[in-house]
Amino acid sequence: WQMMALQSPFPDYKFEEHEKKVIRGGERPKSSKTYGKVVNDILMRCWSANPDERMNFSTISLMLKKEVTKLRSGDDKGLNHVERRSTYAGVFQRIFGSEEIFGTFRLSRNH
Repeated sequence: WQMMALQSPFPDYKFEEHEKKVIRGGERPKSSKTYGKVVNDILMRCWSANPDERMNFSTISLMLKKEVTKLRSGDDKGLNHVERRSTYAGVFQRIFGSEEIFGTFRLSRNH
């Protein structure tokens, strides 16, 4: 949402107000019809109150690639995702002895 709107969703909320209205109250930022159906669907699912309904980045990337390809009349040149190793992977490796952190987060080891 922030990348599309070019602003924070609730910039004036203090921590307590954000917790009450957004986290507990389910308030969500408004979407814009100018974003189109696919982007709005992505935004709404990413802001779902149910974390299991939120999309991962691979799914988002695929949906956006399909949408851009469609808008470019089938041309997907330059849209192939390349998995890249995080700059921080080596730092985590040195500090923690592994790239696996907190039991669930894992950085790519492919590159």
